[in-house]
Order: sequence, then C-alpha cells, then structure tokens
Amino acid sequence: METSMSAARDLEFAIEWNRIILRFLGIWPDQNSSKSGNRTLSFNFLFAMFFMFCFNVSQMIHLVMMWGQLDMIIEILAKAIAATAIALLKLISVWYNSKVLRSMLAHITEDWMTPKSKREREVMLKNARIARMLSIGGIFLILVTLGLYIFINVIVNLQPGTKNGTVSRRQLLYRAYFPFDTEKTPNYELTCIVQSVAAMYTATSYSGIDTFLAMLVLHLCAQFTNLQFTLKNLVTEHGTEIEFRKNLACIVNKHERLNRFAVSMEKSFNMLLL
Repeated sequence: METSMSAARDLEFAIEWNRIILRFLGIWPDQNSSKSGNRTLSFNFLFAMFFMFCFNVSQMIHLVMMWGQLDMIIEILAKAIAATAIALLKLISVWYNSKVLRSMLAHITEDWMTPKSKREREVMLKNARIARMLSIGGIFLILVTLGLYIFINVIVNLQPGTKNGTVSRRQLLYRAYFPFDTEKTPNYELTCIVQSVAAMYTATSYSGIDTFLAMLVLHLCAQFTNLQFTLKNLVTEHGTEIEFRKNLACIVNKHERLNRFAVSMEKSFNMLLL
C-alpha cells in the first residue's frame, strides 16, 4: 500500500499541467475558490473572454464587408473565426459547469488519496502519463504552430514590397476590421500584438480544454479497470459470506459512483466531445 505523501505526489503528477493551463484561462475549479459552489468570474477568465470576443467581432465585421468574395470569406473563416468561436464556446461551457467540475475533481482527489494496491496505482499512473503527455504535447504543438505563423508574418511584413509600382500595404496577422488606420505606427504594431494575444488565448483554450476532458475520461477508464480486477478477484478470495457481501456492496457502490461521474461528464460536456 502507498503512503499519503506518495498519493499526493501522484495526484499532482496527474493534474498538474491541466491545472496550469486552466488557471491561465481562469476556469480551473479550485476547491476553495467558492465555498458556496457558485460560479466565480476571475480576472484571467474575463481577460481571455475580452480578447477572444473582440478578436472574433472584428473578423465578423470584416467578413460581412467582404461578402461576395469567396476566396476572402474562406480565408477569414478558416484562419480564425471558426476556431475562435469554438474556443469561446468551450471556455464558456467549462466556466458554466464549474460546479460539476469541482465535484469531479473532488472524486479524482478521493480516488488518488484512497489507499490502493501497487497494481491499482500502476493502472492509474499509466493513464495519468498518457493524459499528461496529451496536455504537454497538445499545448506545445499548438503554441509552436502559432508562434511560427506569427514569426513568418512578421518577417514578411518587415520586407518592403511593391505592387504595380506602389509600396504594398502591411498586412495584419489576421484579416479584420478596425475603426482606425492600422497602417500607421504604432497602430499597426499594437493591433498585431492584440491579435497575437487573442490567438494565444484561442489556441490555449482550444487545446487545453480538450486535453482536460481527455484526462477526465482516462481517469474514469482507469477506475473501471481497477474495479473490474477487484470484481474478478472477489470470487476467488476465501472468506466468510458476510465479508463477501460487504466487499460486493463496496464494489456496487463504487460502480454507481463511477456511473454518476460518467453521466455528469456526458450531460455537461457532450457538445464539447462531439
């Protein structure tokens, strides 16, 4: 059996990166953040929402202005509008279901802190490693891709170009409408910075929430695997009928708790899992 200290380390290993990412977005359901269980509006959440919303609105206006130009419409939709809208929905959905997530995290903490056999711990750690790799790999790949896109656009705009004998206009990172001249300095630079921040929040929200849900699913799978192993060994163990009934009742209760966990996750996040 493991000690409480090693169990705490395993719990930290399992949820560390998800906590870092969701706290950055302001949607991590801290157990002590709201004693009453009410939803809280953190500064990080409002900050992310503001940048992503303004980013999306400016592009929507530009989309309407470019209506009829199919190539331009496809570029605007594909580059950011669709991704930002989905990321916004993910962010709002997780924040709205913070009470459900708080309950799920309490169950996860209980599962990790409950004394368990070496085999049960290994099953849980195996899935925790997969979830951790998905979290780190997902956020790394999407931010590196975004960074390269911004870097290439900056390099291209730094090089003077001509078109039909006139100096070509500097292009923003993403096509959008703003009620001011984005060609002037520092308007251009500041607008690009704001677009970069909004794109970073979009990418982090898109990837971080998906990998967080993957962590929940993988943890649930590990619990069902351990429960299956316990049930198989129940009939081979020698003991009294009273002990058998007691152990069977524990298995049934655990199975019902896991089913409630799965139902809560499906009801709250079924749209995000599609």
